[in-house]
Amino acid sequence: MDLIAKDFHFYPNGRYTSVTKRDIMTGNYTKDLEEITTNIRVFGTEDQIEETLNKLISKIDIALDECFKYELYKKDSFFYSKERNERIRKSLERLNKEYLLNNKQPLIYNI
Repeated sequence: MDLIAKDFHFYPNGRYTSVTKRDIMTGNYTKDLEEITTNIRVFGTEDQIEETLNKLISKIDIALDECFKYELYKKDSFFYSKERNERIRKSLERLNKEYLLNNKQPLIYNI
């Protein structure tokens, strides 16, 4: 029973919000539309993550865009840095503690 964390990024499915921005050059305010995207991190076993993802997709009717495994980077990786790996390690330790406190149920976080 290996515990893992995965990040899921979904398509916006036509959901937008109105955003007001200030133009620095003219000082005017403009309104624009921004897409509302859903990004979550799920922590648990592989089976729990798959089951949770399938329930979420069927309940909310959203389409999966990308999925990434949230893990420590190896030293030969392009993304490796000691600081980043330290933050990820602390985050995974915190998720593991919360998982145990939550009676080994999968955890879902907005990211």
